[in-house]
Amino acid sequence: MATLYRHYSKSSDTQGLYRVLLRLSESDPTNLDVQNNLAQISLLLNAQPDEARRNAADLYHKMPSNPAYAATYAYALLTKGNVQEAERIMNTLSEEQRRDPAISAYYGICLAAAKDSRARAFLETGKGATLLPEEKALIDQALARLGP
Repeated sequence: MATLYRHYSKSSDTQGLYRVLLRLSESDPTNLDVQNNLAQISLLLNAQPDEARRNAADLYHKMPSNPAYAATYAYALLTKGNVQEAERIMNTLSEEQRRDPAISAYYGICLAAAKDSRARAFLETGKGATLLPEEKALIDQALARLGP
């Protein structure tokens, strides 16, 4: 499974990652990182979004200091239109955590949804992360909403 995961990750195959994560989640439901990745990719693909949102919330409440879990939960909140709470969750992270490119992408998406002028800088930093096509599209959409 790990080999398949690396293959799909390297080739930016979100559907393939989703299928592998479903299997990994079934075989080891106690692996919180797998659960978080499954929730994130489920939200990106709009696959079982209600379950993904519940899982993201559960993971965040178990480990609120984990920046990946916070970013997934914030994105889950955004998918329900809860911009203020998503931004609040991301603001619980340290500045250093928010500057990590993968986290920065989601922070920028939250800020753009809140029409915050700081969004562009975080989105640009986020472009430096290894992103899936759906995440790149989210960044492009957020930048487009911000205008020139």
